[in-house]
Amino acid sequence: TGLLEANSVRGGSLGMGTGASAINNSVVGGGITGGLGVTVRDNQVTGGGISVGQNAVVSNNRVTNAPGAGITAGTNVTATSNRIVGSAQGMVATTGQVRRNLFAANRGVALQIQGNTLQSTQVFSNTFTQNGGDVLVVSGVNAINTHIQGNNFEGNRGPYDLKVEIPASSQ
Repeated sequence: TGLLEANSVRGGSLGMGTGASAINNSVVGGGITGGLGVTVRDNQVTGGGISVGQNAVVSNNRVTNAPGAGITAGTNVTATSNRIVGSAQGMVATTGQVRRNLFAANRGVALQIQGNTLQSTQVFSNTFTQNGGDVLVVSGVNAINTHIQGNNFEGNRGPYDLKVEIPASSQ
């Protein structure tokens, strides 16, 4: 456990172990990385992303211009009220809850759900706008455990707002 709070980092990253928290930090040119059961909230990350392991909470963060995914999350992650803008890809998640997030002007896929576990995933009340690639992509052998409801898709430029990819061997 531990707490990283109110730090300003330029050209570097914040890293934390199991059960730690990163709250109200500003990171430019790097990212925030955490292990299992971490909390990452109220941070601003520019030019990098946030990556967390399983059972994490990622909320109220602003991620802009990440060269890869703005947020990468493991299994059973709760991601709420984040703003992911102008990144190569918005968010990659395995399972958990993705609620009330803004995905705007990302160049590739806005949200990729990789349903490869038996746990369910809820994608509720998110806004997707001006994204360049496929907007919401659900893939994996257990993609059928994904629940999508009440999302707003507006002005996206990719070929699909919702794309489901279930391998033929699991159908």
